[in-house]
Amino acid sequence: MFHTGPTPVFVGHSHAHPYRGTYAPPSSARVYSGWRYGRVQWNVHFYAYHTYRPTLWVYYPGTRSWHCPQYGSIVYQAPAAYYGPITVVVNETVYEEVQQSVWDYNQGNWVTVWRTVPRTVTWYYNAYYYEGYGRYGYYDLNANFHWLP
Repeated sequence: MFHTGPTPVFVGHSHAHPYRGTYAPPSSARVYSGWRYGRVQWNVHFYAYHTYRPTLWVYYPGTRSWHCPQYGSIVYQAPAAYYGPITVVVNETVYEEVQQSVWDYNQGNWVTVWRTVPRTVTWYYNAYYYEGYGRYGYYDLNANFHWLP
């Protein structure tokens, strides 16, 4: 039997963003400065929708690894006999406007221009188990649905 232990909780959140630049998340998003599970605290900045809730299992698609805060270990398979919500940690590419000074050869001086540049930000999503399909799935910040392997 899987013992759930204490409920993971947020450390803090704000409507501001921890990254430099002009990236503004959707209005329903928050920026969190970490989360705590029992006596263990993770100080990480991440974006999540206001409906996001920390979960007992965390999945990292980039490494296809699972983390269980209760045990503090990384495993490479889905949790057995657990069908509750999980957290999916995704590094999303977003675009923001940045101000740069460039030399204008026509004017013979420095001018300020705005350029669009990509930036990677970390998002936490809740994924849910779809019994009819036997897998977890979630929606990302662009409302695209993803199945987990």
